[in-house]
Amino acid sequence: MSYLVLARKWRPATFHAVVGQQAILKALINGLDSQRLHQAYLFTGSRGIGKTTLARILAKSLNCEAGISSTPCERCANCLAIQQGTFSDLIEVDAASRTKVEDTRELLENVHYLPSQGRFKVYLIDEVHMLSNHSFNALLKTLEEPPSHVKFLFATTDPQKLPATVLSRCLQFYLRRLTPLQIAEHLTVVLQAEKINFEETALLEIATAAEGSMRDALTLVEQAIAHGQGSVLLKDVQRMLGRCDPAMLLALLEKLAARNAVELLQNMSQIFELVADATHLHTELLKLLHQLAVAQLAPLTIPETLPYREALLTLAQILSPEEVQLYYQIAIKGQTNLPFVPDLKSGFEMTLLRMLAFKPVDRVPAELGSPVLPSAAPLKARSQQDSPTAAVPRIVAEAVPSWQPLAELGDALRSPIEKTQPAIEAILPLEEPRAQISQAARPQMTEPAVSLDMATAPKWSELVPRLGLRGVTKVVAEYCTLKEWQGTAVTLILDEAQKPLWNKRHEERLQEVLSQHFNLELRLKIMIGKSQGETPAVHHQRLQQEQKSQALITLENDAGLQRLKEALGAEIIEVLPNTKSHTE
Repeated sequence: MSYLVLARKWRPATFHAVVGQQAILKALINGLDSQRLHQAYLFTGSRGIGKTTLARILAKSLNCEAGISSTPCERCANCLAIQQGTFSDLIEVDAASRTKVEDTRELLENVHYLPSQGRFKVYLIDEVHMLSNHSFNALLKTLEEPPSHVKFLFATTDPQKLPATVLSRCLQFYLRRLTPLQIAEHLTVVLQAEKINFEETALLEIATAAEGSMRDALTLVEQAIAHGQGSVLLKDVQRMLGRCDPAMLLALLEKLAARNAVELLQNMSQIFELVADATHLHTELLKLLHQLAVAQLAPLTIPETLPYREALLTLAQILSPEEVQLYYQIAIKGQTNLPFVPDLKSGFEMTLLRMLAFKPVDRVPAELGSPVLPSAAPLKARSQQDSPTAAVPRIVAEAVPSWQPLAELGDALRSPIEKTQPAIEAILPLEEPRAQISQAARPQMTEPAVSLDMATAPKWSELVPRLGLRGVTKVVAEYCTLKEWQGTAVTLILDEAQKPLWNKRHEERLQEVLSQHFNLELRLKIMIGKSQGETPAVHHQRLQQEQKSQALITLENDAGLQRLKEALGAEIIEVLPNTKSHTE
């Protein structure tokens, strides 16, 4: 007996054996059981997800000798003939090889003849979008009003190419790609029935590589069986697919977190000896960084079955959320630049070197004297003695100031008549004096141990900026309000809208920083609820708005600007954040 490939051997014979597509199955089953039959059905979707399979099962349900139902008997002559592909009243047509209008006319010549063997004459046209426009025109009238004994079943991967006149005459069913978990579960059933040794992680790797196609997955399983000499093992599958073990990429990110350039490049070379596909490496790195971001904000959503779960959660604590987001953007940019690199290895290596070279910081350089989170400051005037330049009719003031100072606006604003006029000083955030910022940058400096209560405790909005917090812990603290402070017991209320950010690790970290700051063994408790008062985040936003308003008032009242507006018709406009401003 000749060997039958798994994709054909395990093709579903009934609706209940189909994996996924529950919404479509429900519609077909209900329509068959209630005898509400349409003259034309259109199945669309990507490759290998069951379009032709569903069409054949539907043809079997229509022609079963036991009657029309969603559960054909699988024993009668008609069911067996359809299963074996020998049923004379099931006319399967490959539209890709019969695109001409003459082929369609020849096909339709026999439409009016009654079926010779079954209840219905079923025309199954695969890849129907390949038909020519003339073929569709020849099909339209018959498709709209076919004889009662004729049913049309269409399958296509590209429904956009079908004329609207054809789409409007069909019941359309869009089949979705299968999830890796659905594919892996079905592969488990198949291999257990075939009595083939396998590893679940290997099946999940194959399911991911199949990209939603069950047929592709079964084909890859056959290849893996041959590659592994009768077994499907993870190491063989990874070698066959040219995949990189996520544990190796995790080790790579650990070296990156340790800022160890030598070991980072050594590990990268070892990976590239196994996987030379830089595009795949970038893709896998992006997936891993995405999992890291999820693990930092919602660690409970990481599946327990993930082989490298513990290593992932450990690395999620080492790297800050800002670092993960920056690395993700660098990896995307590196993947985009691959067509332009000298060779693939250097392209991937450059991506890692960029990650090593850049690191997000919580604060700007000391000479700027201000933290990263900007807030608008009143604009101040200053005198300059430079020679005048051409006047500018419009002056742009950003609603949320950037760290890039306004470039030498004194020259642009100076009137040709007066060589010395006030100019606009670069917008710098006004949040804390430099002495306080310097202190905040050194959280190890502690205040004397004292007994605090609600009357003597500092304002929470003033205390948070001095704690030197980072990452998500800082965000959690900024959305808290102080509910109670009695001796060493501190109770905070986290705004209920920010509940997804909270976990026990952030509470412990905040307790540790507070204890160090006050030189006390504090006991911190964070409750979720409605904020009681103004959170540091709201306080910061309010200050921004007030300072912005004051800055605009200062601009409006500047005498030099008033003369400039009168002489040249200049105006002050506001631009939104990240909006490019220009001077006309």
